[in-house]
Amino acid sequence: MEIHVKVLPSNMTLVKLDGSLDISGATRIETELRGTVRQDRDVVVDLAGVTFISSQGVRVLVATAKTANLKGLKLVLVGPNPSVGKVLSFMSIDTIIPIFDSLDAMKHESRT
Repeated sequence: MEIHVKVLPSNMTLVKLDGSLDISGATRIETELRGTVRQDRDVVVDLAGVTFISSQGVRVLVATAKTANLKGLKLVLVGPNPSVGKVLSFMSIDTIIPIFDSLDAMKHESRT
């Protein structure tokens, strides 16, 4: 799992993930996501490069989203490929975490 972090305007951090979000990948991203929330920044997780997501990966995303919400922050997911999107949909993650097709779609939605 590769992790690329970029600070965006409006108090957001983009965390781009590439690879398999399995147990080992989930462990790697958990520290990064927690650190971003500790800095009181909203988190945008770009899943376009994620080829697989396990229940452990989903758990980390949900736990981080809940922590962010408790602090008045938000975590959103963008760009999941069809197979990852299907897993997230099957687990009804979209009822807990907003999911957008792309970063542009998320920006457009936030303006409306």
